[in-house]
Amino acid sequence: MGGAASSCFHAARSSFCSGVIALAPSFGEVGEKFTLELTEGGSVTGKVLAKTKRETALGWDAILGVLELKAFAMGPQKMVSVHGCGWGLSAARAKEIEVQMERALERLADDLGSTSASA
Repeated sequence: MGGAASSCFHAARSSFCSGVIALAPSFGEVGEKFTLELTEGGSVTGKVLAKTKRETALGWDAILGVLELKAFAMGPQKMVSVHGCGWGLSAARAKEIEVQMERALERLADDLGSTSASA
């Protein structure tokens, strides 16, 4: 099968919270369209591809790819991660997205950590 190569990105962050993907219901149900506004500008739009208790997979129209949000335990540590791939996405653009997602996860973990501390 010929065509453009894919490039992938990944970001992960430890957090002291549980239920990080509680935000997932705001994306809608599988097959529904969604828009995720990004703090640093722009947005992710597409369709919800799959959802479980700890994972949400989203189709990302602009990069002809996918974005997966995941929460999991690594021993006693709670983790959040973002994975994605885009077909025809350059390695440089994938790196830009990866850096942006790392900063987003850092903000999320900080927000959730301060919420957990005040609860």
